[in-house]
Amino acid sequence: MNIAVPSSLAYPLWNTANASDHDLRSCHGSALAQLGATLFRESCPLEAIEVFSEALSLKPASLSIRDWRAACYIDLGNYDMALADLNEIVAQAPKYATVYNNRGLCYLLMGRLAEALADLDTAIKLNPAYTMAYANRARIYCDLGQYGPAQQSCDMGLSLNPACEELRIVQRRILDRICSFEPDTGKQPEQ
Repeated sequence: MNIAVPSSLAYPLWNTANASDHDLRSCHGSALAQLGATLFRESCPLEAIEVFSEALSLKPASLSIRDWRAACYIDLGNYDMALADLNEIVAQAPKYATVYNNRGLCYLLMGRLAEALADLDTAIKLNPAYTMAYANRARIYCDLGQYGPAQQSCDMGLSLNPACEELRIVQRRILDRICSFEPDTGKQPEQ
């Protein structure tokens, strides 16, 4: 791995004199995961993917590192790679609500709305307090012209988190479309 780490980012170092190889690899994998997350937050998704891939070589069972890498792929529009990581997580941890929300978002961005809705419904079933899943689901219903279900999903999310900006954005979009006299199409996502 050969990436340029921005000088503003802290990179932890350990005293390796008394650490076994296994302990050092575990610590190094965790440090790389933290560095990758920081790079992603600093809008460096390509570099973060490289770091997360290295971290996964050290900690291959880590679902959170794989989930972070998938988020980077989504950010870059590389949905096939994101789906590969997300599907791997679902196979290993089928009750992980966050991965269903993230995979639903990925499907949404790919235009695979039926699959997106199914995953978002699963995320909400697994975690009824998952505000972002309500926001993503409302966004799909709004895009389909189903303003009633879109508003219902917004209302449910806002009852959990009245300050959620993503839900407020979708709610404004619903109102804009209703006020512009766009009909509620009742259109269903294509299978």
